[in-house]
Parts: sequence; structure tokens; C-alpha cells
Amino acid sequence: MRARDLMTTSPICVTSRTRLGETIETMYANDVRHLPVVDGTRLVGIISDRDLRALWDPVMNVQIGDGRAYDRRVSDYMSRDPVTVEEEDEVEEVIDLLLEHRVGAIPVVDADGMLVGIVSYMDVLKAARDKL
Repeated sequence: MRARDLMTTSPICVTSRTRLGETIETMYANDVRHLPVVDGTRLVGIISDRDLRALWDPVMNVQIGDGRAYDRRVSDYMSRDPVTVEEEDEVEEVIDLLLEHRVGAIPVVDADGMLVGIVSYMDVLKAARDKL
């Protein structure tokens, strides 16, 4: 089995200039925890619910409830240079990367770095369940 067999094609994305308020609403409305960040179709980062936890960091003196947080940009919180796989990579490699990097999703890119999908740990679990 390969990454292409598990991945969600045409994942919901945001740009680095998307405001956090819109990003949070997009995650909530689509019941996702990870959004690839793109410039056109080129992957430039990923933002997850884990990245957004920084909004509750008392050191930053910003909380989700104040307007300043909603107006900040994804680029301030996204993970740059995320771990990626290609469509032909084996599922075992995807699993190893999820575990090694302690991430919940890995973007799938083509040879030119263009985003073609995303594989989450939920996708892996669903595939494993179907094999039981």
C-alpha cells in the first residue's frame, strides 16, 4: 500500500496570509486538525491545532478571545518545512514518519513540491481497520 492509497486528495488549505480567525473557523467547519499552507499549489508549511495552542500561552499575552489573535496571520504560527511524503512512498514509511516526528498528518507532494494530498493518522487507522 502506498501514500496515494490513503491520502485525502485536494485537501482544504490556507495561505500564509490567511488570518487565524478564518483558519480556526475552517478547521472547525471541516472537522480537521491540520491544514496545509500553500502558495498557489506549492506547500510552504502546515498549521495544526497544536500550533494554535500557542494562542493560550500566557507569555505571549494573547488569548483566542481577543481580536488581536484572530487578526494574526498563519505565517506566525505554522510549521515551516513540514515532513512530507510522495504519492509512491510506502505506507510503512508514512507511519514511521508520523511516529518519528510525532505529527498527526503528513502532506503528500509531487516531485516539484506541489501539494497533491495529505495523510493523517486517522487515514492510517481506517486502512488498518479495513485489513483486520
